[in-house]
Amino acid sequence: YSFRRPSRSSRACGVYLPSLSVRSLVGTVMISIDTSGSMSDADVARGVGGIVAEARRARMARLVVVQQDDEVAVVYDGLPAGYRHKSMRRGGGTDFRPLMFLARKIKPRLLAAITDLDGPHGEAPGCRVVWITNTAGYRQPPYGQVCRF
Repeated sequence: YSFRRPSRSSRACGVYLPSLSVRSLVGTVMISIDTSGSMSDADVARGVGGIVAEARRARMARLVVVQQDDEVAVVYDGLPAGYRHKSMRRGGGTDFRPLMFLARKIKPRLLAAITDLDGPHGEAPGCRVVWITNTAGYRQPPYGQVCRF
């Protein structure tokens, strides 16, 4: 409820009652999961769970989850509330350039990449990038913010 805009029915009574307030869903969060084999399933599940919980809390309109090694494949595209984490295929090297190309196309508000940071990064996608890693002694990526597990 909100007092921002009085209810129409309260005007006739001369009393100001709260009206229902609907907070609209806005924005897109994109999560990239590095499936090259260097990230454990437990680390990936913990990282994805935290990001999805934040997307739900912030009432984001769209969640895009991709698995990424040297290629990118969309695993989920929909509301954050509908996402359920599943095991993904493993193997391959890591190349972030296809991911950045896809991010420039989708234009999310946030790109969260769960990775070991090992691979070519390419150009910045034009959105906020957060690199989530469990790797000690990582090399700082050319753009974005690094968060450790």
